[in-house]
Amino acid sequence: MRTLESLETLRWRDDSRAVLRSAQAYYRRLAASKPDRTVLLGAWANRWRATPRTLEHVAVGSDTDWNTRDMGRWRPPQPESSAYITAEGFRCLAAELSDAWSRRRDVVAALTAAAAEGDRSENAEYIYRKRELAGIDRRIRYLQQRLPKLKVVERTGSSTRVVFGAWVCVETEDGTLTEYRLVGADEIGAAKNYVSIDSPLARALIGRQVGDEVSVRLPSGEARYAITGIR
Repeated sequence: MRTLESLETLRWRDDSRAVLRSAQAYYRRLAASKPDRTVLLGAWANRWRATPRTLEHVAVGSDTDWNTRDMGRWRPPQPESSAYITAEGFRCLAAELSDAWSRRRDVVAALTAAAAEGDRSENAEYIYRKRELAGIDRRIRYLQQRLPKLKVVERTGSSTRVVFGAWVCVETEDGTLTEYRLVGADEIGAAKNYVSIDSPLARALIGRQVGDEVSVRLPSGEARYAITGIR
């Protein structure tokens, strides 16, 4: 005689089989109707066919390859930003790395003191310092990997053409004047009107002269700019 628990287990396994059959049918329809989208799922499908799976893997979601939520959130990797940087920007990043190590020592000391107070699960100071330390460590790792790759560009040539590191004054169609500086991706800042050399605006301005007009495709639509000054 089957117990109630065993009957529930059988019912759970039947539901798991139904989910698996439904997902497989969906993938076959997708492959037939939209072949271009199968590129995103091709690697997953190959691994699914090549690797033995159990119903338990599918039902409880322990198999990371078969996770529809992750597939729905998948985004293509962003292209690596250009490695160019101004001498001023490189000095700022180097100083930031040195300052991060100093702040890390202070945070570690505070974290140690907070940990010694007792129960860590309800210790707000310990939790805050732990998160702060994790953020500092992430930034240190990034700077340590990024700095050796950067190429410092000293501005050369005249101010008749737009080059890396130059200040460019542009006029929009409604007559608004704005001055931007074309810098590396690691030193951009809205407060200083620094724009990345990888941005659509910067790519359109590079090599242009005063009086030239450029068209830039933005999320809000196409915009036109006239170059009124370079320094």
